[in-house]
Amino acid sequence: MVAPRFSKNDGNELQATSDWFYQPASPLRRRGAEASAMPSTLIAAALLLCALAGPAVAQAGGERPVAQAGDSGSAVEQLTAMLQAIEPYRPQGEVSEKVQVFGSTSMDGLAHGWISGFEHFHPQAKVEVTAAGYDAATKELIANPSAIAMYARPVTEQELEDMRKAGLKRPMAFTVAREALTVFVNSSNPVASISGEQLGTVFTSDNSSSKLTWSAVGAEGEWASKPLNVIARTEESGTQLFLSQFVFRKSSMRPPTSAHPSNAEVLQAVSADPLGIAICGYR
Repeated sequence: MVAPRFSKNDGNELQATSDWFYQPASPLRRRGAEASAMPSTLIAAALLLCALAGPAVAQAGGERPVAQAGDSGSAVEQLTAMLQAIEPYRPQGEVSEKVQVFGSTSMDGLAHGWISGFEHFHPQAKVEVTAAGYDAATKELIANPSAIAMYARPVTEQELEDMRKAGLKRPMAFTVAREALTVFVNSSNPVASISGEQLGTVFTSDNSSSKLTWSAVGAEGEWASKPLNVIARTEESGTQLFLSQFVFRKSSMRPPTSAHPSNAEVLQAVSADPLGIAICGYR
């Protein structure tokens, strides 16, 4: 599986093509006091998790096939086709019991949007949304097959097979959204752009414990010798798993200076740390 790449268009749009890459000399997205003045289109290295490699929902029961990588067509066309294929919701009966949804914090806003629409048809139902990492969400799904588990990355056929072995009769996974990931730095950081090779150096270690300075991404002057602090999501998050398995090709991720359970907390950490750098959700 690969995610579509982005290339700069006219300064206001991004175009998706067939594979992941980092746009050379892409401007970095900044956090901090000056962040509000930065145009929303200024991102360093964004990736769109396409309909074949995006946030997924797993639920027990069903025969829906797992999407395979390599399908043609632009990301926008894939999303349009996916949305058009969804049939209108037609309730078959009243739901008045509790519905449990748990998993990725990156999908929290999406889940609450679902709840709003669901409660329009089923006002007596009580829907609970709980944040959980991949392992915890999978265990919850096995214990409660009527629930919905959210993953911010692809669910593999092997993982579905493991769920079946653990007792789920017919688990299925399907894509419900796409997410753009962005490289963030503090607003005081003078580095204007970063390459894909430099990102690999910063965020992966491949068993290297070497300490990084900002010279690794081209900083000059006094910034060249300053330590570079990697700020990341926690290991069990779908974001980190996606970065490790798909973006950085199963490389070992560099141990972060600090790790946080949500995108919001990552961005707060970058805003507070002039030496910080992070990859997390665009919004």
